[in-house]
Formats: sequence, C-alpha cells, structure tokens
Amino acid sequence: GGGGGATVRLALYEGTPRALFSFPRPTSTDSKDLIPIPGCILTCLLRPHPILARASHLIPENTLVSFDDIIPGLLPTKVPEAFPKVAKTTSAYIGKVSLLLLP
Repeated sequence: GGGGGATVRLALYEGTPRALFSFPRPTSTDSKDLIPIPGCILTCLLRPHPILARASHLIPENTLVSFDDIIPGLLPTKVPEAFPKVAKTTSAYIGKVSLLLLP
C-alpha cells in the first residue's frame, strides 16, 4: 500500500566476491567471474521511508535496513510505524589506557 515505490525485478548472479562487489559494473561485460543464475529473479518493492528520513544521517549511504536492525544512535522501537527516537549524546573521555601486545 502507498508510499510511491517502484517494483523492481532483478536477475540474481553468482560469482567471485570481487565481481559481485563491483556489480553492476563488472570488470568486463562477459566476465566468467559473474554468472546469471538461471530461473532466479528477485522481485522487490523499493520505496522511501518518510518516518526514517529524520534519522537518515545515522545510516550509511546505500545501506538497506529493516525494522529489527540495530542502528547506532537510534533507540529501539516496538512497532515499525513509530517515529525513530535519536539517542541523547553523552560526552565522555578515556584516560590511562594501557595496551599490551604479545609477540
């Protein structure tokens, strides 16, 4: 329902971590490191989340999040429709730090 999203159908691929990470710009168009998986299609609805937009500065760019993900700086909510509450900032310092590195 609503929200002005777009349904997207994407082919799924298998390949090396490097080829998958650089997708959709693989190093070569006919790379043997990136192979479509026959008969596998991911269909999803992509839409903005206007309530979460208030906290978008806490989420890294191009990161997918779901309701139960822990986002540093946001307090957990019990329902997905609730407005996110930004945690209070607290000033602190660390003193007398000792680091022991074993050979």
